[in-house]
Amino acid sequence: MIDRPNLDTFVFCKVVDKEGIVVDNWEGLTISAEEEDEDDLRRQVFSTGAHIFVRYRVVRELVQEGKVDLLM
Repeated sequence: MIDRPNLDTFVFCKVVDKEGIVVDNWEGLTISAEEEDEDDLRRQVFSTGAHIFVRYRVVRELVQEGKVDLLM
């Protein structure tokens, strides 16, 4: 039996929020102090209708809020 989903599994998603979304690709990862300043690499903006392939941990809250649909 599965107690909980593997949050580090990659999933296909579609952005359905009218305003788009911002995802933090480093969520849940251990990063060094030098990497913390690289916000342009850390956060990405996706518009409505975009298809993305990310770790479930990154979009879990967005799925629960109805801003992203899981495709696979």
